[in-house]
Amino acid sequence: MGGAFAKKVRESESGLMAKLEETYTNMSDNVLQGLRRRLPITKTKFDWDRAAVAKLAQDLQTAAGLNVS
Repeated sequence: MGGAFAKKVRESESGLMAKLEETYTNMSDNVLQGLRRRLPITKTKFDWDRAAVAKLAQDLQTAAGLNVS
């Protein structure tokens, strides 16, 4: 009885995952960009590259044992 239930759950999950994967594959970048907020509430773009560089510098300083303030 438990084996049959487990098999049904496995089949259902496999079907669901296959459908989700198909949906994500067929979604265009435009759809995803449309769902995303273009500008934050401040109405200015956030410079992700600059933030990444700052985080990298902080990580390197921490790894080198330097005090980060």
